[in-house]
Amino acid sequence: MEFIPEDKIEHIIQQYEDPVVFENDLISLKNENPLILDFISEERMDLLKKEELAFLEFITLVIYSASKLGINKIPKVKGQVLEDAEEKNYDLWENEGKKSLKNAFDVYFDGYEQEDLLAFLEDSLQQDDENPVTGVGAELIAVTAKSVIDVLHACN
Repeated sequence: MEFIPEDKIEHIIQQYEDPVVFENDLISLKNENPLILDFISEERMDLLKKEELAFLEFITLVIYSASKLGINKIPKVKGQVLEDAEEKNYDLWENEGKKSLKNAFDVYFDGYEQEDLLAFLEDSLQQDDENPVTGVGAELIAVTAKSVIDVLHACN
């Protein structure tokens, strides 16, 4: 996979200010790779609040759309591959980074090729007045979205 730079990620985020573009790309994701949406679905993410689940959907769509810019054709992702990546990321989180969100991301950044996608995820989860994400939600979203990046990156 080609490196996805910050400017391409920002361009996609700006496009998603138009709800029609967002919905069309969400439908494309659902048609192209339904297991990714299943992976972030409400049934799996019952600890997330409705706002956090919507935020995870947004982050996932940005990651997927940005990844499509660097991949000719993203193959259909298999559920087991996502689950394996998630388990690996939870192990890293639990063993190395659990002290804080920053520590967890430090572990994830070590030698990571898609640094700007990971930085987008980390920046998205920073706590401020506008961010709807709780501490528990941040962990779930971080591990889940990092797993999606890993799987998409491993496809190429």
